[in-house]
Amino acid sequence: MEPARAPDQTAQRKLERTQANWRRYKTSGDGIEKCGKNLEQGTKRVDESWDGMASVEFQDYSRKLTAAMVWEGPVGNVSKEVLYVISDMIKRGIETALRFLKNKLEELVTIDGVTAAVKMFLSKIPMIAPVATSADLSIGILATAGKIREIVEDIRTLVDALREYLDLVTSPSGALSELSEKVLAPVVAKMDTAKKRTELTLAVTRTADAEGPMNVPKSGYSPGSGKDPWADAV
Repeated sequence: MEPARAPDQTAQRKLERTQANWRRYKTSGDGIEKCGKNLEQGTKRVDESWDGMASVEFQDYSRKLTAAMVWEGPVGNVSKEVLYVISDMIKRGIETALRFLKNKLEELVTIDGVTAAVKMFLSKIPMIAPVATSADLSIGILATAGKIREIVEDIRTLVDALREYLDLVTSPSGALSELSEKVLAPVVAKMDTAKKRTELTLAVTRTADAEGPMNVPKSGYSPGSGKDPWADAV
């Protein structure tokens, strides 16, 4: 039988689950962007010695695919930053709620020596002690519940912002940058430093050109058939 963990250890383990490795989203986005740039460079090199309609078709295909792949870099970075802010808010929110409740409970016996003495005296009187203790405890719990509701609403606002942003990037349009900045405004406001806020804003700006994902090729590259690939070859 596994020994019972101390309450603080159990809470800490649960909090750690919110601190996932969100950097993988940026790493994935950066990887796809790098592949896109490599494709762009490779296309330029083969273009120097490749003529004909097959080459022309490939240049167009490669340009569209490159734009879509490069666009994934900033999208991954934005997703990573937003998820880190949300997970940090959850962690801070839980810690704040627990600390708030702890303080409320301590107030029942540590306001001053007189309060403690009175409670001790009342505990000897049937019917009075339970009422007094229950009333004080109920006030503390209600106050804590109110604080938790505030925290949950803050977190819900950030989660809704992320959900709306992801909806935008999965169905991009020409107004993506303006919409993204508006949607992510609550997240930017919660970031700790001006540097982080600037980095996120710049990453969002880089997603402004949605031409890449909007015009990404829907099928594989086709050089044509018969003599078509060699048409116009020098």
